[in-house]
Amino acid sequence: MLTDLKIFMSKKFWFSWTVTVWAAFLVFLGLFYYVNWYMPHGPSYPTGDYDCMFDGEGPCGEIYKEDLSVVDIPNWAKFLRANGIFFFTGLPILGLILIAKIKKTEE
Repeated sequence: MLTDLKIFMSKKFWFSWTVTVWAAFLVFLGLFYYVNWYMPHGPSYPTGDYDCMFDGEGPCGEIYKEDLSVVDIPNWAKFLRANGIFFFTGLPILGLILIAKIKKTEE
């Protein structure tokens, strides 16, 4: 039991997870770029919502969303296009947390 805990708390364990997370982020970044710039886009439709810049003092414009149901791309690409921002922000945050964990295990 104690050896399992030592392995879990070791710097090598956390370093391997950190490298894995940052590698996954780089792969995701490449896929995100490919999906958004090289795959076909569907028609946009207005959502009925308006967005104003500078806390309502700047120019306002209607918000549009892309209709992914008519686009002939793989389902994983549709998922990345619709929900990619969660991975785009979540993986670097997790990577930074793991880097902090490595520095904490060094002490």
